[in-house]
This record gives sequence, structure tokens and C-alpha cells, in this order.
Amino acid sequence: MDSHGNCDDLSPTETMATDLMTTLLNQLRDYGYNPSNHIFYDTSEQYVRIDHEILEKHGDVAQTYAKYRQACTKRQRETRPLDDAQG
Repeated sequence: MDSHGNCDDLSPTETMATDLMTTLLNQLRDYGYNPSNHIFYDTSEQYVRIDHEILEKHGDVAQTYAKYRQACTKRQRETRPLDDAQG
């Protein structure tokens, strides 16, 4: 992301993960949840986690979350070789 907020340098997988996270946050809000009270960021795996109760209660949120996790896993696989080469 540049200083103007453009994300032209994001890969398609990074864009997909970001878009799915945005969808998740909007779904939580649509159900009346405050996302900051029901999600946390897993720094070791680099993805957002959502309270299990919400996933069990709302199937559409669970489906979006599953797609989001798949995108995050793919993103991590794609970026790991770069991290290894730089490190």
C-alpha cells in the first residue's frame, strides 16, 4: 500500500484475503456484533480469529471465514519463500 492508500502491489491472493476479511467484518456488523469484541489477530498464523459461538450460530459467517482462512493459508505459502530468501 502506498502513501495514498493504493494496494496495487498486493497479489491476487492478498487482495482476496483482504476482501474476505472485509466481508467478515461487515457480516458481523450486520448481525449486530462489534467486531473488535469478537475477533482477535493470531500473529503466529497471521489471520483473524472469530469467536466459535458466532461461527456455530451463523452459517454464512462460518462459510466466509472458511474461505478467508483458505486465502490466508495460500497467502502464507506464497510469501514464505520470499521470507526465507530475505531472512
